[in-house]
Amino acid sequence: MGCLERLRSGCLLVGFNLLFIFFIALFLYFANRDYQPSQNGASVIGTVVGLDESDSAEGGCCVYSPIVEFTVTGQTYTFDSSNASDPPRYDVGEQVEVLYDPNNPQRAEVADGIFWLLWAGLAALFVIILLGINVWGGIRIWQGKALGE
Repeated sequence: MGCLERLRSGCLLVGFNLLFIFFIALFLYFANRDYQPSQNGASVIGTVVGLDESDSAEGGCCVYSPIVEFTVTGQTYTFDSSNASDPPRYDVGEQVEVLYDPNNPQRAEVADGIFWLLWAGLAALFVIILLGINVWGGIRIWQGKALGE
């Protein structure tokens, strides 16, 4: 394998690394976003006052996100939960636990327990895949073979 092929293979590995690092960072951001209220937030009971209907990620119709209202120190707040499902997970009028940021009660979410673990698990999976790609690619380059062979 010549110098140009090694350079091309190295650039390909760097590209894969950057792509996977981007996704790992994105998954960790979502994990942190969902984890923070459960660890640092206050809890209050809220009421589902509506369901927001939107298209599903698969292009079908429809998924439903609860619209939740809760009160903190006499001030009422309303938010659309990011947890969409079909069929709807909550009914209008249902009481739900709400986790909110005491410094900014507008930052709130329905308490779903350990949903943040999904994002952390995806990040861990991508780390394992990235390590595998790097080991495989490193061995191929060390053996003098191009990645595309």
